[in-house]
Amino acid sequence: MSSKSILKEQKTSPVDSLRGWKKVFLSDLKYIVNEMKDTLERPTCLVLTGDVGAGKTSFCKIFTENLEGGETLSPTYAIVSESRRIVHADFYRLEEADEMCHLELGLYSEDKDFFLVEWGKKYLAELKKELSRYHFYELKIEVNEDSPQSSRNYYLCTLE
Repeated sequence: MSSKSILKEQKTSPVDSLRGWKKVFLSDLKYIVNEMKDTLERPTCLVLTGDVGAGKTSFCKIFTENLEGGETLSPTYAIVSESRRIVHADFYRLEEADEMCHLELGLYSEDKDFFLVEWGKKYLAELKKELSRYHFYELKIEVNEDSPQSSRNYYLCTLE
């Protein structure tokens, strides 16, 4: 990984971030994941935010592959998928917070180190009830439209 491709900064915009990574390309994401997993207090609920197509699912896939090896599937159709130490949920299709009670998230969370949630910020209060033993973080993903290959900026923030 070249120092030109990633500019690491402490306390970058947004102001409340614990850590920020700028101009990250897909090929660099595994390095960010390695650094991030060592930063997060476990068990971790990581809520991913960003526009449609920002790379939330790609991040989850690389995160899971990096920690557990092998491939992971997007939970877009099943809403929740799990592997040995990681749960990946995609709440894009949820319309109301009441729908979360049918997901029984507490059952998925037993013995898991990481609970990755796409589109979950709207349901933060419910997530905190269901996953009360978890430490909550947000990963904000921004697309850099001006770069030739559309790099991303990642900002890690606490949600405690």
